[in-house]
Amino acid sequence: MIAETANKRDAYRYYLEILDSSLAAEGDVGIVVTDGSPRNLDPAASEERRRLPLLTRAIVEDG
Repeated sequence: MIAETANKRDAYRYYLEILDSSLAAEGDVGIVVTDGSPRNLDPAASEERRRLPLLTRAIVEDG
């Protein structure tokens, strides 16, 4: 499935939702690691990971 969006934040949200639901369906958990170099800092990434429901999310950590 491909998301059609004009902005990076929406695309990242879509990616996280798909990843999270896929992990949960398999009974697995995951960790998302992003490049934290100063030129790539984007608060949207952390904000979107934290929007996933805490009680059911399979992405257990971010960094």
